[in-house]
Amino acid sequence: TLGGGQAAALLVARAEAVRALSRAGLGEEAAALWDWQVAVALAPAFGELDLAPYGPAGAKIAALSSASAPDEAPLASITRAPEKDKGKSIQYPRAKLAACELTPIEVSALVGIDGVPRQPDLDPEADVVLGFVALEALRSWKFEPAQAAGKPAVARFTLATDLSEKRCRDLLATMRPDPSAHDFSNDDE
Repeated sequence: TLGGGQAAALLVARAEAVRALSRAGLGEEAAALWDWQVAVALAPAFGELDLAPYGPAGAKIAALSSASAPDEAPLASITRAPEKDKGKSIQYPRAKLAACELTPIEVSALVGIDGVPRQPDLDPEADVVLGFVALEALRSWKFEPAQAAGKPAVARFTLATDLSEKRCRDLLATMRPDPSAHDFSNDDE
């Protein structure tokens, strides 16, 4: 079980940074950039790191990070927000469902005119684990892009966790038992 706070944010950020470097080394540029941006959102100091010691993978991430982002359409010009077309639901960890954290966690991303989310963002002060699993779901989503002046436009999409006491109970009831857990109530020893 991973708790919350700055230590958890740094731990998840480090894992995401390693995953970004791995994916960059494999030539998976979009996935590498997403992972790197999640790492930086969790630990902003990572954005100042010199990536040269990480060789070609570090150079690739540095180049991808410095590339200009697509221009977001002014909010006033958006006539239709991005709409989810398909993608995975948030896979809440068992421990978070058992604790049933009811405070909504908001994450966001820019949705391009191709319907692909980019530039993930989350509040590093929010529950890191819930924010991370929400971003993991959001990265799989495909959208109908926003519309502005009758044309597809780049716009920000925000996703909030949707836990309630009933939803926590329902989701826990559908999960398989944790194989690492042991029920000591029936032990005779």
